[in-house]
Amino acid sequence: MRGLRVRGVRRQVPKAGSSYTYCAAVLGEVVGWIVGFDLLLESTAIVAVVAVVAIGMSGYLGFLLDAVGIHLPTWALGAPGTGAGHRIDLLAVAICLAVAWLLARGTRTSARVETVLTIVKIAIVLVVIVVGFIKVDSGNLTPFAPFGLGGAFTSMVLYVLVCVVLTGIQHYSELNPNSGISSAFADVGLNGLANVIAVGAVIGIVTVTFSFIMIFSGWLMPFLQWETWVRVGAWLVAGLVVYGAYGYRRTRQVMPGGSVDLDTLDDLDDTEGVLGA
Repeated sequence: MRGLRVRGVRRQVPKAGSSYTYCAAVLGEVVGWIVGFDLLLESTAIVAVVAVVAIGMSGYLGFLLDAVGIHLPTWALGAPGTGAGHRIDLLAVAICLAVAWLLARGTRTSARVETVLTIVKIAIVLVVIVVGFIKVDSGNLTPFAPFGLGGAFTSMVLYVLVCVVLTGIQHYSELNPNSGISSAFADVGLNGLANVIAVGAVIGIVTVTFSFIMIFSGWLMPFLQWETWVRVGAWLVAGLVVYGAYGYRRTRQVMPGGSVDLDTLDDLDDTEGVLGA
């Protein structure tokens, strides 16, 4: 009987599967709107998270462009306050809008792209670990854990291995904060691999920036025509909002310590159903 009831509900409300769509279908759109945006307000840090990720991707993308002879003007290299002559992080803006445009194409397209990018990302991480061990200087690993063993063992295995290789190639105090891995490999003469790593970093960070927002019911931009502009317009606005979250602040000011706490990531998981409903 329970199976029949669930099947009946699924046929009547095929898109249900989150708090937002369920409440909108059962209790009305007003209640769905309240529930959805209540969760959005609870997880406002999602914008800061995407902002931090986008600006990190901007550093690696800039490294890759420099490697192929494309040099951006000083004013386009970062947000005000991040360096002399900086006015806007042009690459970060492009990243946010590009991801927003891709998501506007639909769930199936974005899912396929993310799957391909994830496979490429894992392959490049494995290449970094294997090739990097060839250039490891044991002297750079002393002391092995300058910030304590507790911090080192909180990371995942692949991340720890990448850190060991990276600090083995170059002393941790000399690492480039914007494109650390690529710069380290370039310093030891592996320019080709450094460019490959930059590509992998860009691809890897793109998969992280796939965030969601409620647009399928037209709440965000109700004045646009549904069939033609609502999806693209709403996603582009979302991309601009993400950039605006950090456009006039340094990354460390957006998220203290340059990191994302686990509670925020847990909120992202909790609200994914609402945002992607």
